[in-house]
Amino acid sequence: MTLLKVENLHVSFHTPDGTFRAVNGVSFTLQQGATLGIVGESGSGKSITSLSLMQLVPCPPGSIDAGTALYNGIDLLSLPEEKIAKLRGNDIAMIFQDPMTSLNPFLKISRQLTETLEAHQDISSSEALQRSIDMLELVGIPEARKRIHDYPHQFSGGMRQRVMIAMSLLCKPKLLIADEPTTALDVTIQAQILELIQKLREELGTTVILITHDLGVVAGTCDHVAVMYAGKIVEYGKTEDIFAHPRHPYTKGLLASLPRLDAEKEQLTSIPGQPPDMSKPLQGCPFAPRCQYALEKCCKLFPDTFSFEEEHYSLCWKANEL
Repeated sequence: MTLLKVENLHVSFHTPDGTFRAVNGVSFTLQQGATLGIVGESGSGKSITSLSLMQLVPCPPGSIDAGTALYNGIDLLSLPEEKIAKLRGNDIAMIFQDPMTSLNPFLKISRQLTETLEAHQDISSSEALQRSIDMLELVGIPEARKRIHDYPHQFSGGMRQRVMIAMSLLCKPKLLIADEPTTALDVTIQAQILELIQKLREELGTTVILITHDLGVVAGTCDHVAVMYAGKIVEYGKTEDIFAHPRHPYTKGLLASLPRLDAEKEQLTSIPGQPPDMSKPLQGCPFAPRCQYALEKCCKLFPDTFSFEEEHYSLCWKANEL
């Protein structure tokens, strides 16, 4: 069953320096209970795509210029504020990148958690508190009944991230958007957070969009991967297909930058150059200036879509040869 269908999403930011096209025609479909990984460098449009789904793009300077995002048949992008507000935190929840800036430093964790329940569900304050304690225990907060009355600064980075996950899951949302949930955490805590999201997905049946710049993070957690570059999905497919047979030079570059556990010695490579300036018109393939496989027509014509295995496609003129 299709839970979310995004088609031709365009998002721009209008600044004194020009109009930046942050998202430039993104389309994807997400099945209920599945996990989609969205990967790419900083500035590729991953976070703006997810914020658009909840109408959280700051306007001005941002604007959603075109596209639809059908959630159970309802276009999220055209809903009035009062209706989208009822979906946020209830049906669709988001784990933001930095829990310290996402949590209110002046309010105890208890208030920040119970407020979510009281806003969306008809329950008493005492019941909201108990459910909040139960959720903190579920995400692995020790002594949850005591710690719930602490302030955010009294928690470590990993514990604050767990609080954010608990807040996102309090109303048992059908769709969870995790925007780089392991950023700035050490590798041990990263593994715990990813394992926790996977466990909650299995227990609650939550559909997940996992946003990251690291393909290694999505290897064992995602069913499908969308590789974004310059505001577009340049390659999409099942996780095993993307890792086994990458069909876009950018995807190959991201994979080549990952260390391998089965290699004694290896030379990690980097992708040369910088992402394009999205305030200027782009001619041809936006990755062409950084691509070792670039042809003359790559600089003049935007590539067609080439399809391969089931649901696997790439936007590259040389996709059949990679």
